[in-house]
Amino acid sequence: MAVTHEQASTSVEFVRFLVGATEDGDDVDLTPNAVAVGFLLEGSASPAAADILWESATWETDNVTVPGQPKYYAKVLVGPAPGEVQLSAGIWQPWVKVSDAPEVVIRKAAGELRIV
Repeated sequence: MAVTHEQASTSVEFVRFLVGATEDGDDVDLTPNAVAVGFLLEGSASPAAADILWESATWETDNVTVPGQPKYYAKVLVGPAPGEVQLSAGIWQPWVKVSDAPEVVIRKAAGELRIV
């Protein structure tokens, strides 16, 4: 998979992951649901939920790119303090977890994050 975001290990910045869902053919507003993001070092096996250190994330909604068709992003602050997630140098595969009782959906996010 291609690296879609590269950041210096000393940089602190929000990293965003597109998350979408449909129900009966209609887009679902995910923002009322809890969202978390986790990372696995490249080459790790597909994880069980317990294998990932989950960090609470927040939602960002893009209502501008395509008016009337909002896009939802899970975002988390990556980098040294005050970053919420500190990663060593390497290529990381992001995972997103959305909790909407009774469902807890875990999906691999698109792209990879390279910390240099």
